Amino acid sequence: MLPLFLSPNRTPTVLLLLAILSLVASSLHAQTPPTSADEVQALANLKAIFTTQINSQSQKLTDQYERALARMESEVADAGDYEQALQIKKRRDQLQQILASNNSSTTPALPLTPLAAKGSGITSSSDGSLTGWRTASHYAEWTLTKLAPGDYFLELDFLMTAVPSSATAPLEEPAETALFEIYEVSLLAGAADNRRSFELTLSKGNPLEFKPQRIGPMRFARSPITLRLAASRSYASNQVQFKNIRLVPAPTSVSQPEANLVKPPTSNVDSVRSALASALELAYKPINDLYASQLKELEQRFPDWQSLLDNEKRGIEKRRSSTSKSNDTNSLHLPKPLASLGGISGFQDLENVTFVNHPENTGDRFRISQDGKEFFIRLLWLKCASPSADPASSPANNPFNQHFGLTNEDAALFGRAALQFTSGYLSGRTFRLLARNTPDSDGTLPALLFLPDIGLFHNLLIDQGLAAFVGKVGTGGTLERALQHSISDRENEARSRNPRPGAWALSPTQPAEPSQP
Repeated sequence: MLPLFLSPNRTPTVLLLLAILSLVASSLHAQTPPTSADEVQALANLKAIFTTQINSQSQKLTDQYERALARMESEVADAGDYEQALQIKKRRDQLQQILASNNSSTTPALPLTPLAAKGSGITSSSDGSLTGWRTASHYAEWTLTKLAPGDYFLELDFLMTAVPSSATAPLEEPAETALFEIYEVSLLAGAADNRRSFELTLSKGNPLEFKPQRIGPMRFARSPITLRLAASRSYASNQVQFKNIRLVPAPTSVSQPEANLVKPPTSNVDSVRSALASALELAYKPINDLYASQLKELEQRFPDWQSLLDNEKRGIEKRRSSTSKSNDTNSLHLPKPLASLGGISGFQDLENVTFVNHPENTGDRFRISQDGKEFFIRLLWLKCASPSADPASSPANNPFNQHFGLTNEDAALFGRAALQFTSGYLSGRTFRLLARNTPDSDGTLPALLFLPDIGLFHNLLIDQGLAAFVGKVGTGGTLERALQHSISDRENEARSRNPRPGAWALSPTQPAEPSQP
């Protein structure tokens, strides 16, 4: 017996219903809009981010499972059950293949979304962008609880426009460029290395077109971390918008064999430079030898001049080494803008300097070693607190206490923190000094300390609120004036930051700043 809907009397009706359903289905399919390429890419990115989070959160459990399988395989094999041991080994191989495929896949970008942003003075627009940064105290920060160690670039899209002025509230001229910073909010060692500055330009042409920007790379070796995006100064007449903020893993560099590297051909300039260096060495040798012998005589006659005479000896050795090798402009570890200023007269340039632990070290005065000789230096224009509090000392007589308006006990806390920061940051590193030719009365040399790829070490202490700028802006040569303005601006930015770092957090007022040569 045929089913009811296939009986001869029902067949035309069923066929008619099927035809109607087919037409309805085709009509609905025609009305459904096709999925756009942007939606497909957005879903792919979301899936990749979800996969990365799952792999990161389950890594510990996966490792434990893999170790348990290895232990079980060894125990079963020792018991003589080789067939079971082979099955366990196959399971381990499958697990390792899955882990290898996950690790070999491209790590997706980590989005820094407006919903996850915290800060001050920053708002989220309807288009998903962050806007604000009208004053230097405005910032946005994100906390990343799980971040794989490695190098990352910060990528974002920005739009910088001018705020229209009105007759009732006229504004200043908008800035053509704006300087911003991204940095890790932490006092731990290595966090200051992740401070990067970048410049934005005023958007011209299409006022609604966002421009891409890439900053970095930055190296992260721990988690969680907190990243802060802030303006270096106030931009009251500009409106800045950021969107699509993300951390992108830096591609790993593949080293090529030395045989495959193409060496640049040597030019005639190299041979001319070498011949000139040899001629200068022959010309300077009798003059340097005569000067060295005169210094030895002065050492015997005037023992109190020992530190000054040592400086002159180092100058002779430096001239000898500089004439015996070709002129290399890249050997100057100063930042390029500062190196172009020149004007380092009055300073002696000391290279390959290392930090020496000493019980008399402080955050701004410590012992260093250079060419086998050890002596104390102090950071020019800076003052850190003493690590030990002296109850009998008046705070007004201490430049650090007076600068921040702190008691001796509170200042000593930051003195110990400054000492730990300086010793922890400089230990094991090689750096460069520009030291004054004239030492202090106790033999300490005032100096500027530069680190490769970072620049002036003073800025790190200022950023953490562990040192007071006690210099007088606008004195000295071109290089000195530029550095003084840079340190002073850095301190103003740290003082206006919210929350305020280091000693600024306890500073009740902004007292007058003492000066020191």
